[in-house]
Amino acid sequence: MLAIYKRIENRQGAPDPDYRGSGGKVWLQPARNPNPIAPAMVKAAAGIGIPSYADHNGAVVEGPGGCSIANTSIREGRRMNMAAHYLHPAMHRPNPTVLTGAEVRRIASCINPSGSLPWSKNSWRA
Repeated sequence: MLAIYKRIENRQGAPDPDYRGSGGKVWLQPARNPNPIAPAMVKAAAGIGIPSYADHNGAVVEGPGGCSIANTSIREGRRMNMAAHYLHPAMHRPNPTVLTGAEVRRIASCINPSGSLPWSKNSWRA
């Protein structure tokens, strides 16, 4: 899984080639102006022996845990999500179909050759 995350990430901030990626579509950055409570919480956690880390998805995930301030996915003042990174740029193509309010019933380890997933919406199933 780590290799996949590293491939899709475009992390800003201090480089961490062991855990973070660069050049991918998913924009990540350290919080620019966190609420003052956040660094106070990290400092308080360190005061009672909980390790603090600069990145909550870096080395902390390999050990007993710790405390850090979450990264953000805000670029040019807009929150980015997976749809903004992958779906919106592909919507001009003729083959994507987007159904809002639909619920995926299961994800198989291998999607069928047509690339579809079983889903349901308002008691209708596909």
